[in-house]
Amino acid sequence: MIGISKLYCGTVEASDPIRYGRRSKSLPAHLLQFSEDKKPVIVWNITSRCNLKCVHCYASAGGAKTKE
Repeated sequence: MIGISKLYCGTVEASDPIRYGRRSKSLPAHLLQFSEDKKPVIVWNITSRCNLKCVHCYASAGGAKTKE
């Protein structure tokens, strides 16, 4: 999953080395030290509301549900 700030702003976050590893050429050298640790990236979808139509998504998300 790609962070929304990375898509729109092209920013580099401290979690990028864990998420993308050394493959990302845009990572600053001081963040590469974290890329050796292969830790899972966990994302919780706390609502069913989403305006995206991602092919890989299994959440059956859509418009807001009642009281959401």
